[in-house]
Amino acid sequence: MSFRLFLLERRLPVVVRRQMLRRLVRTTADAFGVAEPTLPDVSDAAFVRAYAKFTRAEADRVRDDGPSGAVVRDRLYAGALGLGRLIRKWAGIRTPEEAVRALRLIYRAIGIDLDADLGTRAVTVRRCAFADVYTPAVCHFVSALDAGLFRGVSGSWGVAFTDRITAGAGACRGRLTED
Repeated sequence: MSFRLFLLERRLPVVVRRQMLRRLVRTTADAFGVAEPTLPDVSDAAFVRAYAKFTRAEADRVRDDGPSGAVVRDRLYAGALGLGRLIRKWAGIRTPEEAVRALRLIYRAIGIDLDADLGTRAVTVRRCAFADVYTPAVCHFVSALDAGLFRGVSGSWGVAFTDRITAGAGACRGRLTED
């Protein structure tokens, strides 16, 4: 059992949350090929909303007239994969159960209530801080971050969503994937 993960689940230190979220912002900006935006401090509740607005604006720009959407999605995935691997190593994650616990913790830090069932491979998001900012198309586009993060943290599986809150579903529903 990962002792670090056990401790982080009890209390996620501000410094750890700050570092993780700054890396997420850097990863996202790099993928879109833009400078990091000036956002509220990550300890501020307004951070998540500002980050959501940033990713929506960039996703809309790419889809409208920016670089190839496929290239950006690949960069989002690769950046999140690297971030997930870093978290996996740092937190000492060794088992699928620990990976699910870590993903719950990571997503909770950005206002997302996520659950994954290893038996059924079902993934459910009951509440998402991004849902009132993202359109269904933006949510689908940016989900490359989710797939990369899941793969990096778990070491073996990604995630693919079929139902989304942004499209009017009561919850986001998806499946753990291996490919």
